Amino acid sequence: MDQFRRVYRHPVVETFLLLVVLFQIVSGIRLIYKRHAQTVAEKIQVYSGLYLSFFLIAHVGAVLSARYIEHLDTNFYFAAAGLNYYPATFIFIPYYFLAVASISLHVSAIHYLKTKSQVMAVSIAIIGLSTSFVLIVAFTNSFQWFDMPIPYEKFIRSLF
Repeated sequence: MDQFRRVYRHPVVETFLLLVVLFQIVSGIRLIYKRHAQTVAEKIQVYSGLYLSFFLIAHVGAVLSARYIEHLDTNFYFAAAGLNYYPATFIFIPYYFLAVASISLHVSAIHYLKTKSQVMAVSIAIIGLSTSFVLIVAFTNSFQWFDMPIPYEKFIRSLF
């Protein structure tokens, strides 16, 4: 992770990545207004895309503020802290579950709209939903909860 950070945290690369995220959000929202969703697949694509836009804004904002304002390392503990402390679990478990699920549902809907392959689209959706569940289980120690290092525990508790 430390070696990969040298690449994606380089100011030029990080700026480019942030611009790509902004482009994804703006272009996705613009597409919603250009055409109205009528089929189930189109509605799944729209709603999952809207959630992904919300998630990207919230997630990037949280990561950048944690890094630059709170001076926290945005590692596993940062990601898992909200999933492991009450009452934050009520927000962060669905927040992360829906983020991963939305990616697969978005891809699944696009795949169906392009290929009309219902079997493959449903397979993509099931794999993504299963992955969402597995990630939540992993990040919560099978709902037995992890103890976080004190700075991360303090940070998440300060939000609630």
